[in-house]
Amino acid sequence: MTLFTDKLKIKAAEAELAAERSLHQLPPLMRWLFIACVLATVPSYYAAKGISAKYWEGNLRQYSLIAKPSFSDPQDPKVETVAVTTTGNNVYAIVAIVQNENLDLSADNIPYRFHLANAGGREVMPLSGSVSGEIFLLPNQKKYVVAPRITVAEPVVSASLEMEKNIIWRKKISLPQVNLVSSNPNLYNQYEPMAFVAEGSFQNQSPYNLGRVRLVFFLYDQNKRIISVSQRDEFTVKPYERRGYKQLWPGVYSTSVASAEVFAETDILDQENIFLPDSASSGTPASDLSRPEQEQW
Repeated sequence: MTLFTDKLKIKAAEAELAAERSLHQLPPLMRWLFIACVLATVPSYYAAKGISAKYWEGNLRQYSLIAKPSFSDPQDPKVETVAVTTTGNNVYAIVAIVQNENLDLSADNIPYRFHLANAGGREVMPLSGSVSGEIFLLPNQKKYVVAPRITVAEPVVSASLEMEKNIIWRKKISLPQVNLVSSNPNLYNQYEPMAFVAEGSFQNQSPYNLGRVRLVFFLYDQNKRIISVSQRDEFTVKPYERRGYKQLWPGVYSTSVASAEVFAETDILDQENIFLPDSASSGTPASDLSRPEQEQW
């Protein structure tokens, strides 16, 4: 190994001497020109490399994939109206109208809280009933936020709605289309037990199973002013199902109710709340190649 290394060193020295001898045999002008060309090869290589990279980068930029945010500067939900109604005995209902002015943005699980105030502007704390919760907002949606039955120790003259500031907005490519239709309810007073009653039905006019449907009730007087507000939840609503309801205002006997409206909604942003039944997603019965089950008697 040492002999081979020594031979390589001798060969390299001989080549260096031959190159030096050949260089000195050149005329001075040619010698310096040759040295300049050798020294220029390194910057020439890097210059050519940079120019080539710029050229191909410009040509391929039109085909490159660049990640960009799908939206910027979303608008906060707008609280248009907050109304306070009472059925007496310091029992109140609060309703707010909230507008999502973002045309293609939605948000789920938005925390909110109602603040109640007395005639002096001091906040009134509820003795029973919930003044907080979570809502969802669909693109360009106007919806009602309700606290249906709040019991307090003193009269309430006003209320305000506080919503989460840092809302996580999402831009969905598509959303399930669910149409919930409510009939005009029948209104009457019930005596045993005494209660005002709104009775009617709603229908799920979609192919989806719905985990929960919320019904919001508004009672109006002759001047279309809100007398009372209530809400209830219906669970496990099947595709195209029509379901009846009977909503009670316990202990209330009223002759001033002139009309009522019922609004039905479901959270289509919650994947656990809305899904297609197996029969809709698996195709026709002819496509089922499973083994038939034995009929039970």
